This record gives sequence, C-alpha cells and structure tokens, in this order.
Amino acid sequence: MALRARREWRPALIIALLSLSVVSAIVLALQVQYAVSEHRQATVGTLRDDASLAAAEYLRRATIQVGYQGIASDMGRLAAGESANLRIAGPLLERDGSSLRLGGSPLEGERRSWMEARLAHAVAEGKARERAFSVVHESLDGEPRSFAFLTEPIRKTSSPKVSILGFALRLETLRSFLERPLLRAPLLPESLAKGKGPVGNTFLAVAVRDPRGTLVFRSREPFPGGVTVHAPFGDTYEAVLAGYTADVTLDTRAAPLLVSGGLPRSRLPFLLVMLLLSAGVTAAAILQLRRERAFLKEREEFVASVSHELRTPLTQIRMFAETLLLARTRSEAEEERAIAVIDREARRLSHLVENVLVSSRASRGVLSVSPEDRSVAPLLREVVEGFASVAEARRVRLRLDLDEGAAARIDADAVRQVVLNLLDNAVKYGPAGQEVRVGLSRSDGVVRITVEDEGPGIPPSDRRRVFSRFERLARERESTAAGAGIGLAVVRDLVIRMSGTCSIEDGPGERGARFVVEVPAAATEPE
Repeated sequence: MALRARREWRPALIIALLSLSVVSAIVLALQVQYAVSEHRQATVGTLRDDASLAAAEYLRRATIQVGYQGIASDMGRLAAGESANLRIAGPLLERDGSSLRLGGSPLEGERRSWMEARLAHAVAEGKARERAFSVVHESLDGEPRSFAFLTEPIRKTSSPKVSILGFALRLETLRSFLERPLLRAPLLPESLAKGKGPVGNTFLAVAVRDPRGTLVFRSREPFPGGVTVHAPFGDTYEAVLAGYTADVTLDTRAAPLLVSGGLPRSRLPFLLVMLLLSAGVTAAAILQLRRERAFLKEREEFVASVSHELRTPLTQIRMFAETLLLARTRSEAEEERAIAVIDREARRLSHLVENVLVSSRASRGVLSVSPEDRSVAPLLREVVEGFASVAEARRVRLRLDLDEGAAARIDADAVRQVVLNLLDNAVKYGPAGQEVRVGLSRSDGVVRITVEDEGPGIPPSDRRRVFSRFERLARERESTAAGAGIGLAVVRDLVIRMSGTCSIEDGPGERGARFVVEVPAAATEPE
C-alpha cells in the first residue's frame, strides 16, 4: 500500500518541480528583458540628446543661410545700390517690381494698409533699427507669403522717421538654402565619437515644415526605428524662420560610434525561443510521465489478466489430475473425460504462453517467421480439430468452408497461432451455442482466411484500435471473460511479417463480426 501511495504522488511532485522550473525561467527571462529594455532606453536617451544637438546645429546653420546669406546681405547691397554686383545663387528676394519703399516713395495698392499696420507696431517699439531687417510670415488669400523688411533712418528731416525697404521672398528657392547646412561639415562634433571617426550627416534625416505644416524640404526618408527630435526654429537669427519646424532623425546604426557597446539588441526573440523550448521539454516530460503511468497501469492489468487466464486452466488440470491420481473416477468414461479436460486446459495454457512469447518478441523487434509455399486448407482443418474440445465446452459449433486448392506463402506455426487466437476470441466473447465459421478462399493473388462469429460485433470506430497491444473494448474490460489484451496484437504482428493484412468486417447477420486475414498466394503450386 505504501509503495502504491508513493507511485501516486511521485509523478505529481515531478510535474510540480518541472512547472516550478518553467516559472523560474519565465521570471528570469522577464528580468533579463527588463534589464535589456532599461539599457536600451538609456542608450536611446543618449541618442536623443545627440539628435537634439544635431538639430540645434542645423537650426543655427539654416537660419544663417536664410537670414544672412539669403536676405540680409542681399538687401544691404540693394539698399546701397549694389544690385549689379550680387552673385547669390537662387536669390530669395523677388526684385522685379516687388521692392517696396515706405517713408520715401509712395506705395500704392491693397498691400499698403496691411504693411503700414504690420510695421507700425515694430516702429513704435523701436524695433525698426538702422540697417536692421525683419521677416514676416503671413497667409494672404489662403496662400503662404513671407516678407523681408530693411529699416534705415531718413536723414533729410529731423523727425525720427525711418525708411523701410521691403521684399517678398521667393519660397520656391528656400529649399536650396535649407540644404546647404548638410553639405558642409557634420552636424555632430567628432568628439562625440570618442576617436572612432566622424559621425557624418549620412546618419541624419532632416525634414522642414512651414507654419502651416507643409513639407518644404526633406533630405531623405526617415530611418526606420531612428530617434527623431522635433525642433522649432523660433527666434533664431532675427526669427527669419519663425513658425517653421525641423524634424531631425538620427539613425540607430550610428549608435556604435556614439555609445559604448552600441544600441543593445532586443533579446526577446531568443528568450521566447528558450521559454518555448523549456515549456516543450516540460510538456514532453509530463507526457512521458503520463505514458509511463499508463504503461504501468497496462502492465498491472496485463499481469492480472494473465494470472486470471492461467489460474482457470491450472485449477482444472490440478483438480482432474488429483482425481486420476486418487482413482476417484467411477467409470472409464469419467476417466477419459478427466484426461480430455487436462489435455484441453494444457492446450489453453500452451496457447496463452505462446501468445505472451510472440508479443514479447514483437515488442523487442526480434519476432521472425519463415514463410514457404504450402496448402492452407489442411492446416486450417488441423487447427479447427485441435480447438474442437475448447469449442465443445462452450457448446460452440465449428463449421468449415475451405477452398481445398488454395495455397499461400505462409509460416505454418504463425498461421496456426493466428487462427487459434481468432477462434479463441470468437468463443470467448460470443454467446454459448453459437456457430463459428472458418472460411478459406483465393482471388487476385491473395488467399483470404476468415473467422465469423455471432457475438456482439465490433464498432467500426474501434476496428483498428483493437489490433493494438493491451487495447480492449470497454465492455470487455467489465466482462468476466476479459483476456490479456494481446491476442489480436499477436495476429497483427504475425500477419504483417508474412506480408499480409488483417481487418474486421460486419458479420453476415445483424450481429457478429468477420475477422479477415489476407496473405500472398503461393508463387508455385505446392506438391
């Protein structure tokens, strides 16, 4: 009892330990993933700082290009009358008919009132300084417009009036000024690379948008998974690009140059594979334990069934042997009957032992047969005659329907064991007083052996399963006539080794089953 109880809790303990190991692996994987995530976030933070530094440098260079090279220098020369000496590629100023002089020449048109109102505030606050310029971004008639103004005092009068020279900007040429900062030196200083070489602008993607959010310049498509910084131009360099914004994206492939160890790769795929492997090993171990328990249960049932099968004939043999030894028979007929019972039960024992041996050899892969061409009918008749005593004990009638000319390539001992197993099944599970029919026929190079009974039959869904070792129907497990569960498995193993097949069909009547064994026909007629 103690041993049985130990068997019950040992698998549960092993399963609990395996499950605990999986849980521990999951916790460890989560901790590793958390550490990698924290490291990655810290590295991304460093890269974001570098991207912010690159964005600030780009804003500085871009506003210098637009404000100084594109507007201030050009307007200063125009105000000094040096328009003939200008050599700026892609000028921003619309010079033909767009220059506006306030305080000097009269300005006509609907823009006069807008410009006077727009500039009055700047003049009143003293922002219109000598030789200073300012840029105004407005939306007129639904279209974006930008104007640059140069202010200078009117020296012919004593009043503090100023002359304002204004120009509309050619926004379509703005792209060339925004591109120039990237054609110069790298935006990131070489010192950030810690001696690993310069971090070129090839690792940067820049996109500039106007105050309405319209894209006006893009150096290249953003890098997938890159670190992006959104930076407004604001008041940089006299607010020449006020309202404009720049998105600067730093490629993570630059991480090895900027951060020691580079950007850590995610370990999640590897951890998931290891967790799946661990879970798979645990599941396989649990499945193996279940199979082991099922095997132990089958072995116990097999031992119990074989013991039961052995006990009955041994009891009969011992009882009738004692009767003969003590001369307790009252007549010669009783003596012959006792000898017949001993012979019959000895045959049953021999048949059972042979089944166990064949099953053992098959499970170890050492079962062998020696097929040869021979007539089948005499062999079947011999087997049925030897089984007659067992059938008579159950009041079962045996009928033969044999093709006397049928010859097959078979092993005689194997066929004898096969037919005995089929007859034993038919008698054991069929009703008393039934008729069991043994048939033999041939067709298309195959010899067909059949055994039909009048028992309850076998459902089609179970007909393949019953040929497996230790497999029995539920009704047979509850029956007092239940066997060891190896008879049909022995039939299958022997028939397969003779290159044949075995199957189950419906019986000729409403009840019963027909067991069919097909083996190759003989190549030549036996002598």
